[in-house]
Amino acid sequence: WPTAAIEAQVVASRSLAVRQVLDIGPESGFDAARLADCHCHLLDRSPDPNYRGLAGEIAHPGWATAVLATIHQVVSHQGSVAMALYSSSSGGSTESYVDVFAGTDHPYLTTVFDSPSLSDPANNPHRSWGAGFAQATIADAFGFSWVSDVAVTERNDSGSARTVTITGIRSGRPATSLVNAVEMRLALSLRSTTFDITIVSPFDDVPTDHVFAGEVVGLNALGITSGCTMVDFCPDRPVTRGEMAAFLVRAL
Repeated sequence: WPTAAIEAQVVASRSLAVRQVLDIGPESGFDAARLADCHCHLLDRSPDPNYRGLAGEIAHPGWATAVLATIHQVVSHQGSVAMALYSSSSGGSTESYVDVFAGTDHPYLTTVFDSPSLSDPANNPHRSWGAGFAQATIADAFGFSWVSDVAVTERNDSGSARTVTITGIRSGRPATSLVNAVEMRLALSLRSTTFDITIVSPFDDVPTDHVFAGEVVGLNALGITSGCTMVDFCPDRPVTRGEMAAFLVRAL
């Protein structure tokens, strides 16, 4: 990385560490949970900024040089040390503090377009990522019996997801839930809230917005009834009394 970029990262890291020390206050004010962890302001693990020791300095001389070159420098806002949050990947745009944590304590943490993070020279391994989940996993995570549709229905200024709508069956009835995208990221261990969602329906003739999509998914998952073919459910086909008897027995 260019020297200026490393120095900027050093100043941001130092600022975040100092801000945390100021926010936590003196040791005399530590609560029981903090004291049980350690009698300190910064832990040696993420998300706290931490010192990697002499071995780290030797392995990364450029970083050590940048620390000395920027000694005493911090980012400030209105006379106070700023909370200089940072991440290894922005996905092309930084996120507003308000959209992630709520509150207006840090107005300088706003959405900024960051196209260089997606450039070839950046060589960011996380500029594109994917994850897949069975409908049962989504259902368990958000209190549904079965899920038939999941869609991003509201986005932040950065383009990241703000609200996700989940549709399915809960307690035997059709249900819909609006889920905060941050909550979904945490529940499913996603890399970020910058995502699109694609749903694969088990049957070609039962789209996710079908009036009985949730029921069809549930019956198929329980093995009570399957499709009329490998790819079709034939939701409008009449059911004989014999077929109905089979469905009811399987549901017992």
